[in-house]
Amino acid sequence: MEIHEAKFLCSYGGEIKPSGCINKLAYVGGTNKLLYVDRGIDFTAMVAEISSLFDGACNGDYFFKYQVPGSDDLNALVSVTNDRDLHNMMLVFDQLYRDSPRFARMRLFLFPNPNKPLDSVKPGSNRLSSKFRIVGSMKCLSALEGRALLPDSYSNY
Repeated sequence: MEIHEAKFLCSYGGEIKPSGCINKLAYVGGTNKLLYVDRGIDFTAMVAEISSLFDGACNGDYFFKYQVPGSDDLNALVSVTNDRDLHNMMLVFDQLYRDSPRFARMRLFLFPNPNKPLDSVKPGSNRLSSKFRIVGSMKCLSALEGRALLPDSYSNY
């Protein structure tokens, strides 16, 4: 049985935060939407699909990562930045589909692009507040792991 579409739960606008006192991370808040795409989609088309899913809110200013199926660990999200990464993600989806076709779904997380200058962001976007949320989450991560994850230049946030 050949797979034609891949199914993703896309999360956008939330925060990764420590969850209670069990040293686990959880994605809190934001919007979750389902995305179905053709397995043969290229990276540029995938970015366009994700952008249209969230009404263009992430067009060019965001990147995405996926959670490895079967893992609750949000410390080990895998970045997708080009066609090769997307192909590898689809291979992971294929394995998930073979193991459980009825429930095959992967989780994608959208994050602000750290290489995009803040002054290039359109008025009214939540880019600045997203940066603060991500930096705050990284500080929580460093506290949990007992090491610095951010350069000193971020200590003002």
